[in-house]
Amino acid sequence: MEFLIVIGGIALVAWGINKFYNGYKLTATKMAMVKAREQEELEIRAARELHNREEKREHKRRTREMRRQIEDELGETPPWRRRR
Repeated sequence: MEFLIVIGGIALVAWGINKFYNGYKLTATKMAMVKAREQEELEIRAARELHNREEKREHKRRTREMRRQIEDELGETPPWRRRR
């Protein structure tokens, strides 16, 4: 009888260790997924910011070019800004 109680206790301890370990693996997996998602969001945000900066730079260049064309057509371009 005592033998069965000891075996049952060992089995219960083994079950608890297994349950804890599986829970730990699951938690570690969830944390890895959260970190991967955060990293992906950071990369997407960085790419978006880079794209926005390039768009802003291109918009300024086009605006500057249009303004120069208008000034050239109207004859309002100062001599130091005229294109040769």
